[in-house]
Amino acid sequence: MPGFSLADEGGGVFELHGRIDFSNAGKALSMGQSYFDHHDNITIDIAHADCASTVGMALLLEWSTWSSTNGKRLSYSNVPIDFIGLARLNNVDHLLQIST
Repeated sequence: MPGFSLADEGGGVFELHGRIDFSNAGKALSMGQSYFDHHDNITIDIAHADCASTVGMALLLEWSTWSSTNGKRLSYSNVPIDFIGLARLNNVDHLLQIST
């Protein structure tokens, strides 16, 4: 799964695809913020993303923090079970809005 992409599906819904790692996390962060800036309610589908690492989790936490600071509502959908387990292990699951 080389690289990543963030697809705008319309209406504040986005799909994250690919692997988030040290080489692309900064680009993903700024790309997401520029896309999300145009929406009040944001849903990010992460079913097709490899973000069950500390770098991937940091990205999602940064997007959550940014959205909260900017008065936006952000949630994550189709979250893989391994990511939920990693978030719980690191005691940050309460900081992420995971929709079921």
